[in-house]
Amino acid sequence: MKKLMKVLSVCALGFGLNAQAATITVGGVTWDPDFDAGFGVHDFSSELSFAQWWSSVTTTDNQTIEADNLADGNVLVPGNGELMGVATFRNFNGNSSTFVCATCSLNLAFGGLTLDNPSDTVFDTSNSWFKVFASPTSTDPLTAGQYSTVQSGPIFLSGSFDDFVLTSGSSQNGTSLGFLSVTGGNAFDNFDTTEISNTLSGGFSDLQISGTANFGNGLFAQGASLTVTGETVEVSEPSIFALFGLSLLVLGARSRRK
Repeated sequence: MKKLMKVLSVCALGFGLNAQAATITVGGVTWDPDFDAGFGVHDFSSELSFAQWWSSVTTTDNQTIEADNLADGNVLVPGNGELMGVATFRNFNGNSSTFVCATCSLNLAFGGLTLDNPSDTVFDTSNSWFKVFASPTSTDPLTAGQYSTVQSGPIFLSGSFDDFVLTSGSSQNGTSLGFLSVTGGNAFDNFDTTEISNTLSGGFSDLQISGTANFGNGLFAQGASLTVTGETVEVSEPSIFALFGLSLLVLGARSRRK
C-alpha cells in the first residue's frame, strides 16, 4: 500500500505541475492560455501587419501563394479573381513577436476568397484556406518578394474560413470580418475550441479575424490593422497519463501475484 501511495503521489504531483503551467509552448511558440486583455477580449489576441491582393491565378489546389499569383497581368482590380495575402504577427497576447517565438517569425498566409460580383460584400469561402507558419527566419510581408519566405517552416495552424464579409466600404477600400475553423497544425488541439460566437451565420467558430484594407490607386493593399482573436486550451501531456496508467497496471499485477 505504501508503494502504491508513493507512486500515486508522484504521478499526481507531475500532473499538478503540468496543469498549473503558466504558459504553453508548441513548436517554439509560447503563449499564456489565461491571458486577460480586459474589455471582453478572448485569451488569444493578436495583431498583424499584412499585404493582400486579388489574383486571376487561384490557390485552390495547393493552398500556397506562388510567384504566378503575383505576376504582372495576374493581379487584378480589387473585387475580381481571388483574394489572398500574407501577414506577420507583431504581438501575441500582449507580448512582442520575439517573446512569442524567439527563434522564428510567426506568419499567416490565406487565400481562396472570392466575390460573385465586385460589388458584393459576402465572400464565397468554399475554397478558402489559411496557414500559420513558424518560419525559421524573420520576415516582413510588407517587403516585396517576402511572400514565399513567409510560407516556410512548420505549420502552427491551418484551416479554412467559415464566413467572411465586408462590414463597411467596398472591395477597393473597406473593413472586413471573418470567422475561421482550425483543422490542422502543431497547435490544433490548443485552438480547436469552437468557442467564438459566429455573428455572421450563427453557431461557433475557432477564431475571428478582422481588418481594414485600402487598395488606393494600386493593386496591392498593405496595413497593420489585422487582428485575430480566439480561445485556447492547455492540452495535458499524454506521457503523464500514460505513466499514471502504467503505474496502476504494474501495481495491480503485483498485487494479484501476492
